[in-house]
Amino acid sequence: MTKKRYTKYGYFFCIPFIVFFLAFNIIPLLFSIVISFTNWNGIEMAFTGLENYKRVLGDTNFIKSIKNTFLILIFISTPFTMFFSLLLTYFLNFKIRKMSKFVQMVSLIPYFTSTVAVGAIFSFLFNKNVGIVNSILVNIGLIDSPSIDWLGTPFLARVIVVIINQWTYVGYTCIFFIAGLTGISDDILEAAKVDGAREGKIFISICLPMLKEVLYFVVLTSIIGAFQQLEQEYMMFNGGIFGSNYPVGGPDGACLTMGLNFYNTSFISLQYGYGASIGMTNAVIIGLVSILLIKFLKKDKS
Repeated sequence: MTKKRYTKYGYFFCIPFIVFFLAFNIIPLLFSIVISFTNWNGIEMAFTGLENYKRVLGDTNFIKSIKNTFLILIFISTPFTMFFSLLLTYFLNFKIRKMSKFVQMVSLIPYFTSTVAVGAIFSFLFNKNVGIVNSILVNIGLIDSPSIDWLGTPFLARVIVVIINQWTYVGYTCIFFIAGLTGISDDILEAAKVDGAREGKIFISICLPMLKEVLYFVVLTSIIGAFQQLEQEYMMFNGGIFGSNYPVGGPDGACLTMGLNFYNTSFISLQYGYGASIGMTNAVIIGLVSILLIKFLKKDKS
């Protein structure tokens, strides 16, 4: 009887979570699936069947957003983040251990800064006319006038997005690697030092292989996060004080991500039905990539 009574209490305490989970996760998901088969502008709704999904597959902006997400955020930004995070981890553990705590704290500040604020700040820094970057280049004599249109040139705009991602996520990712290093026995490292191995050799040959599980986790979460990124790109080109003159996603849609394309279609253009179909397609792509990546990582483990 006592066990049954405790079980009932357990169910009772689960009710708030279940209610909020249904209200803010399951019901919105089901509603999004339903409206993805309609043409709905928030007032009038008409069933269109699979027309929205056919339109998605032929939408140049949607295809461009997929290409940009994979090229800028996954194939370029994520490997750079891993490299610089591991490099910072090496210096914090082998070169500047006395300042390690301070550097960790400072490097985490960009991650906890609002992404909206980050996008607005970089929009100002790289503004063609009043940006600080152009002013510095003029003052040191590298250019005669503030003529570099950082945000208006597709290649430079993509470079800035990569820079923002490094500034934001390198310190955060480094924390995971540092935590992983705490699980490596000091005896192993000391034995390597006794055998004459240098710090760089120890880190590459001993620490990195033992950080493989952490690296898998960080890569997977970074790629999933890349699919969802939109605030920084929106604020840089459309939401910032000086960024409103650019098209959505920057010049020629060079920085149009999957998340930004979904947001622009749904909440700026007010095409809720079509936007929902884009969201569902994005979810399928994220799910497939995640499954393939997990299978690859499991195969590598075995």
